[in-house]
Amino acid sequence: MTSGTSSRKWVVFKSALKRFKWLSILYGVALFLEVPLLLWMELSKQKSLQGNLWTEVANKSFVPQILFHPIEHFVNIIVPVIFGLILFHYLQTDRASTFFHSLPIKRASHYCQNLFAGLTLIWLPILINGLLIYVIFAAFGVTEGQWYDPNVYGPAMEQMNSNGPNIIPVWQVMAYWLFLNLLMTGLFYVFTVFIGMLTGNVLLQGALTFIGLFLPLGLYLLIKFNLWKLLYGFPREINGRNIEWLSPLVSYLNNQNYRLLFTDMTWYVWYLVIAVLLCVISIYLYKRRPAEAAGETLAADWIRWIFKYGVAVCAALTGGLYFSSLNERSIGVLYLGYFIGAVLGYIVADMIAYKSFHFYKRWKGMAVFAAIFFLVIFSVKLDLVGYEKYVPDQSGVKEVFLSTLNMEGLMATEGLTGQDNIEKVRQLHRQIIKMEKENKVREQAFYGQQMNSAVGPVDPMRMRSVDITYVLDSGEKVQRTYYIDMYLYREFLYPIFNSQEAKQVMYGRLFKMDAGKIDQLNVNNHHLGKNIRIYKRTEIEEALTALRKDVLKVSYEAAMEGKVATRAIIEFIPTKDTEPNGPVYNLNYYAEFKNFEAFLAKYGYLEELFLDPADVSTIIVKKTRSGETMEVKDKKKIKVLLDWCSLEDENAFMARQKQPVNGKMAEYYGQVEYYGKIVKKDGSVIYVGFDSSPFARQLIYKMLNRS
Repeated sequence: MTSGTSSRKWVVFKSALKRFKWLSILYGVALFLEVPLLLWMELSKQKSLQGNLWTEVANKSFVPQILFHPIEHFVNIIVPVIFGLILFHYLQTDRASTFFHSLPIKRASHYCQNLFAGLTLIWLPILINGLLIYVIFAAFGVTEGQWYDPNVYGPAMEQMNSNGPNIIPVWQVMAYWLFLNLLMTGLFYVFTVFIGMLTGNVLLQGALTFIGLFLPLGLYLLIKFNLWKLLYGFPREINGRNIEWLSPLVSYLNNQNYRLLFTDMTWYVWYLVIAVLLCVISIYLYKRRPAEAAGETLAADWIRWIFKYGVAVCAALTGGLYFSSLNERSIGVLYLGYFIGAVLGYIVADMIAYKSFHFYKRWKGMAVFAAIFFLVIFSVKLDLVGYEKYVPDQSGVKEVFLSTLNMEGLMATEGLTGQDNIEKVRQLHRQIIKMEKENKVREQAFYGQQMNSAVGPVDPMRMRSVDITYVLDSGEKVQRTYYIDMYLYREFLYPIFNSQEAKQVMYGRLFKMDAGKIDQLNVNNHHLGKNIRIYKRTEIEEALTALRKDVLKVSYEAAMEGKVATRAIIEFIPTKDTEPNGPVYNLNYYAEFKNFEAFLAKYGYLEELFLDPADVSTIIVKKTRSGETMEVKDKKKIKVLLDWCSLEDENAFMARQKQPVNGKMAEYYGQVEYYGKIVKKDGSVIYVGFDSSPFARQLIYKMLNRS
């Protein structure tokens, strides 16, 4: 008697397995073709290539990226969604819903049996294929995996093997593979079921599933970009590594994100918690789902309300973003986009929610929504909370980061902590806020959206994005981003730059660098295509000492304004056992680096790297789009020109000569550039072009026309 009762209790579960086992089998076959089969083929190829050496290297054979390939992830996304649609499809039709709910089974039990049936049908193929993968590794004698890119795929840095790529046991790789795929497929399936509790239409359920999986990330981007449009100083940059986790769809398709399984499982734990919560909420909704919801687009009035106004908000924000992209700096176009997006979004959502074209009958809801939405938008624009004018008190600031001091092209790890410099940054910040209108006008002029601007032509070399980030004593960060003309703020930036603390921050890696971990220095004279390599340990140490002295004396004009020529680029190549895949650190060698120049001269590198002005007979300088030609024989002028030129070939020289002569128009539009050729005393010729920046053009013009 008890056995029969128990059997009846699981009749839905067994029925689901029986009806849809064919789809589970197809899923398993697809996974087999994508992973175990390809893995077997890859290892077979490697074994044949290694020959007799295979037994020696098999235990440290690499683990192919096949295990975590995005194509496999696509299948693992689609199949759980399909199961979520078909296993609960009876909820979307009147007859099926009435039949299943007339069975002597409680709703909670009905839901759980279908849910478990789906998870069984999805997870069983994954487990079987995981076992096959492990068997293949065992058959080929592979016991450890080698990850070629430790920065992307490897375990924590403290676990890294400093002598080569990371080596991890195969069982650990397989444990991660199973955990990742079981978790993510389960999450996609549970989310599809959850959406099914909210709607009575299977097509809408499928569409809303994929929209919902992307929605948190999409909303974040929409809100961030619209705030950037509305609030002066709001940062536009996005930290992709963090925000992509807002969408499990995006994070799963990114085949690099599973690297965190080695170091930090925080987000995966959050996904597990969300999946459990969705199951609990789904049971609650299932119990209270009305029978008449079958066939309706949305299952209840409160869901219609959320759907309608949620779509309207998203459409309004999207409309504002889209229309403002046509005119970046026009606030009127932004508001027009909000209006059009809000109206269209509300109408479409209303028609879907009520399956009716009579949206105009509910015009009051649209009017109320529009009023509230634009009230919120105008409140943000008016900055009622004081976001735009806010500058943290100096007493509460622990550290401040200024992007203009980031000379190394990497994410800054150290900021300014000196109270004097913090106050100077705050003064700079207040001045930028004070000049908001002028900054915006110059930005518009720079982008060509205000051609008749009163500020006149804007030098693109002076326009820069400036990020100011305060780290408060509480650990909170206050970040602002502005686009400014650096020349207008020279009096504020100059004293900050010239402090020793600022230069220590700017060239932090140079001061922290261990000469023993540098394999070589490459000094590339990009002007004339010459380079040298420094290998000797004593010379590397001496070069580092000289450069550390020079960067502490580097001028604002050189590092910030580009008014001092960059004579060469210095590349620091780390030893392979230190950073096998580490970045190459590059440093500009300016003409004012006297200590480094003395070092080069001491070891005879100066002659190899640069062309001696004494060896140059003449430099012939020509203007593009002009008939002017000048011959320069003065050695001082030749020395300057050699630092502002770059190699070209003869064809480029001839092509420039054939450009139409239109001197006045070219001058007016700033199209004049200098080019020419260097004639050496031995008669050889080097064809060059000269720096086309406004400062360089002006410098060359003055030098050539100086009596």
